[in-house]
Amino acid sequence: EPLPAHHLRSGLPVLVVPVPTSRTARRRRGDAPLEALARAACAGFAPAEVRLAAVLRPRRRVEDQAGLSAARRAVNLEHSMQVRGRCELLVAGATCVLVDDVLTTGATLVEAARALRAGGARHVVAATICATQRRGELSAAPQ
Repeated sequence: EPLPAHHLRSGLPVLVVPVPTSRTARRRRGDAPLEALARAACAGFAPAEVRLAAVLRPRRRVEDQAGLSAARRAVNLEHSMQVRGRCELLVAGATCVLVDDVLTTGATLVEAARALRAGGARHVVAATICATQRRGELSAAPQ
């Protein structure tokens, strides 16, 4: 869904912000797929309108999220990200679109949004490729 026109009229570009990949994951995979996804999302826009901005960084190590409950994920990620110091002027007053691959509990996006707001972002929205179904939810498929 396109961003409302008033976001683009602010005079500031909309920042497309990938959720940061840990150094360990980047080394293991050899790349940062969320940065590539965010770059593709910016294609076709003028940099003055929409810009890739890898402005978040981990501020501490976190436990692997696999197998953690929603509550444990939230605690694990709490205050684990921050805006890179040299990027604070870019983020100040900006509209940011967070990009993540899978929405599981929302803890990663909540923490990334908190970090962007703490860094001065005015508006923060999120986009993901897919979302997992929570355990215990009924299937939406007809029976």
